[in-house]
Amino acid sequence: MKSNMNLSVKATGRLVKDVKVNTTQSGKQVATIRLAIENNYRNKDGEFEAKYYNVTLWNYAARKAEKYHQGDLVEITGTLDNKQKDGKDNIEIVGEDITLRSKNKSYNQTLEQEEEMER
Repeated sequence: MKSNMNLSVKATGRLVKDVKVNTTQSGKQVATIRLAIENNYRNKDGEFEAKYYNVTLWNYAARKAEKYHQGDLVEITGTLDNKQKDGKDNIEIVGEDITLRSKNKSYNQTLEQEEEMER
């Protein structure tokens, strides 16, 4: 049974690759991105792991996302959509907006190193 209830979500993670916007036959712009969200806890090896989510952005949100790049930390607001694919549940985020939180990870690491040197 399919539910019409939408679950609002706010997710912050890093872009797995640069954003590419496509245009549908009806003229709508769409971007499908992959978002890596780091867990707040460490695994048995002491490393943080990430979970990956597909995000679909339409029109304005897709055009806005196009200027972002792999490794950028972004915040997505939208809804969760549970789709069946190959007989399996597949959770996807349908983004209503995307906001840049910081530039790619190597840029952030450079800032962290500079802050350490200043201490």
